[in-house]
Amino acid sequence: MIKLITYNRANHDFDMFLDGAYLGSRDRHIEAEVELDRVAFEALAHDAGPVELAVEGALERLACDNGQHAATAETKDDRAYFRRAATSFGNALIEYKAGVRPELLASGAWLLPSRRPGEAPHIVRMDGDWICSCKAGASMHWPIALIVGIEVANDDMERFDDGDVEEEDGPIIHLVLVRPARPLGRRLADARARLYTEAA
Repeated sequence: MIKLITYNRANHDFDMFLDGAYLGSRDRHIEAEVELDRVAFEALAHDAGPVELAVEGALERLACDNGQHAATAETKDDRAYFRRAATSFGNALIEYKAGVRPELLASGAWLLPSRRPGEAPHIVRMDGDWICSCKAGASMHWPIALIVGIEVANDDMERFDDGDVEEEDGPIIHLVLVRPARPLGRRLADARARLYTEAA
């Protein structure tokens, strides 16, 4: 699937194409990017169980939310932060739909394959916040985004569980994450506080 956004100088807007088909235009690049990702994700939809759908839904929602925050951000640094997060969640969704699943290591860290042949795998561990073994470290990129998306999906499934599972249906299936983590909102607030402290 080929996604393309071009700047239309005549109209001063951004045209969106998916596999060569024109989808429309948006006033801002980030709006076109979010819309194009949404359409591409819908096109990639496939039959999946409730756990997979919860993870895919959480990743898509996080990508869209961060894209919208980037579109309304007041500073250049905030726009860059939210664009990177939106791209990371989008890439995590693509990898998840392609079958990539984190593997829990004995240390409690998560192992994910590298997207580039010959490179070491990503080992994502919790150290106050999620940190990856690759050169991106604690910066948002798809392995960290995937783990965060799975956490959010797990929280969503627990929060919105209507409790109608009958005993003969068996136990409720929990997502990949088995150890409790700090709530996403708390981790984001702490990360932003660290960034603002470092910038000051």
